[in-house]
Amino acid sequence: MFISKNLLVFIATVQEGSLTNAAAKLFSTAPPMSRSIKILEDELGFKLFARTTTGLKLTDRGKEFYKDIYPSFMCLTELSTNYKKEKSGTINIGTHQLKSEYAGFLCDYFLDSGNCNIELK
Repeated sequence: MFISKNLLVFIATVQEGSLTNAAAKLFSTAPPMSRSIKILEDELGFKLFARTTTGLKLTDRGKEFYKDIYPSFMCLTELSTNYKKEKSGTINIGTHQLKSEYAGFLCDYFLDSGNCNIELK
């Protein structure tokens, strides 16, 4: 899978509206899901959610991050599905305007996998 578990947990939590619902969707429980979000927040250097007595509330930076990352998430999900069908070949990911402060985060993720080459132009 091209998408980190921590990023998947974040996206599912946003889409489901709660950590409990996201955990059910991902066949998990709230404690490991909460740890995944905390790890992602530590990696990014900012809070994605405000923790309240009634649950999690997406921060403004969290909303911005979700808006920036979701199109790439959908693209990677589609590529992953297509690649799993073929089980061979080359995947090329291109964009002409990735002016987000999260571009480095995406590049680091792929470079850490050790199976890809990133060319910046």
